[in-house]
Amino acid sequence: MTMNGLLTESLCLTQSVRHTCVLACGIRLQVSGARFWKLLQQLCVIPENFFRHCFVHNLCPLLFMCRSGKNVTPPELPADARRQLNTACDRALVDILQLLCVRTVVAIGKYTESRVRSLLHDAAITDVDVAVIMHPSPANPAANKAWSDIALTQLTQAGLLQYLQ
Repeated sequence: MTMNGLLTESLCLTQSVRHTCVLACGIRLQVSGARFWKLLQQLCVIPENFFRHCFVHNLCPLLFMCRSGKNVTPPELPADARRQLNTACDRALVDILQLLCVRTVVAIGKYTESRVRSLLHDAAITDVDVAVIMHPSPANPAANKAWSDIALTQLTQAGLLQYLQ
């Protein structure tokens, strides 16, 4: 699973997006990513509105899959492998946050939120706010009912819509 995202200057988004390359069949977009990008397309209308303040960064830019092709998320990895992966991914995210002078991270999902809060604390970064929106995974029953509405409410409550329009 690849997850996360950043918004430059004022905002940082964290999200899950996965494309699975299937030989002879093309590319399949994961439901989570399709929901996420559809909401952003509705809010931003044109890409320039999104990228004026926003940047999507994958907290874990690696894709792990079992033999059947099922996505293996970082929490499902063996503890030692997960620690090593988190160390490398956290360092990269800290570097990006500092390089882009990010002010707000919007974590998409609780796992990403916990990783971001932990790394900000460990890196003694105190000038970056963290907001969270529900993960759009089809494994989440609430996301299957009204993910866009819930995410829109969460973005509104966090005062972030101004950066997306």
